[in-house]
Amino acid sequence: MRKLAHIEIIRDIQPIENADKIVVATVLGWQVVVKKDEFKVGDKVVYIEIDSKVPSDKKEFEFLSSNNYKVKSRKFRGCMSQGLIMPMDILPRKNKYEIGDDVTEVLGIKKIEEDYKQPIQSKEMRLKQKHRKLSNNKLFNFLMRYEWFRNIAFKVLLPKKKQNWLEWVVKTDEIRLQNLPWVLENKEPFIAVEKVDGTSSTFTLHKEKCKWKFYVCSRNVVQDTPSKHTYYSDFGLDNVYWEMEKKYQIEKVLRHIAKELHAKEYITLQGETIGEGIQKNKYQIKGRDIYFFNLIIDGKKNNTIEASQLL
Repeated sequence: MRKLAHIEIIRDIQPIENADKIVVATVLGWQVVVKKDEFKVGDKVVYIEIDSKVPSDKKEFEFLSSNNYKVKSRKFRGCMSQGLIMPMDILPRKNKYEIGDDVTEVLGIKKIEEDYKQPIQSKEMRLKQKHRKLSNNKLFNFLMRYEWFRNIAFKVLLPKKKQNWLEWVVKTDEIRLQNLPWVLENKEPFIAVEKVDGTSSTFTLHKEKCKWKFYVCSRNVVQDTPSKHTYYSDFGLDNVYWEMEKKYQIEKVLRHIAKELHAKEYITLQGETIGEGIQKNKYQIKGRDIYFFNLIIDGKKNNTIEASQLL
């Protein structure tokens, strides 16, 4: 699970041109705008990452109410601010925490999710949809007025919902370089890439009963068919995840890699789909495209250089 809030040290503070009341502080590799004289270099603080949603019932976060309590990238006097720095006082027993400690759950912080969520249906509605003939029966409808009968009917006639996720697939929460500034001290070759902001897309082959089965997923939901409704369907788009599969014939590519590399259990390819209709198309591209960053074969994650050679 991604650490959305963690304990860090302020490493630098610099003035902002034409600004008297705010300065820019550096935490890890991030720059965050804070009030002047509120913090000093060397202070231990709580750093809350962008794409976080803070609880609305804590008075410490009331100033974010106009942003729906979301922590996003913002500009102040032309200076980019990425994240939120809070004093240690917002934590219970503030002195027990060390640098790097995860305080996401302690503060009740959640990740901003954009995957489409199906509306929650009542058990009675689900029962009627599952057994339409029975729901038209007068005796059945009469007995459904009683709680004891409803409990029996739900238990006997409603199948248990299966979790709509694949146990071998790890949901994407890639660590940004700004959170790992020390890796630049490593002298091994690397490829610099940009973490684009779109919708997480996963494509995977899994061996089931000696045959490979192909799955398409958003970040949280298995997209069973190309016609499955998604968050973006509400904005007039077809299933963007299957659109990428069709555009690049991803199933065919994965089957080829699985054969060439003698994959035994599964092969997973993950990327970020961007473009028109997604995250306001901040990259201003025509249509939609996908940028891959993870290639996982039987549990081994291939780095960027290895993956580029395989693909």
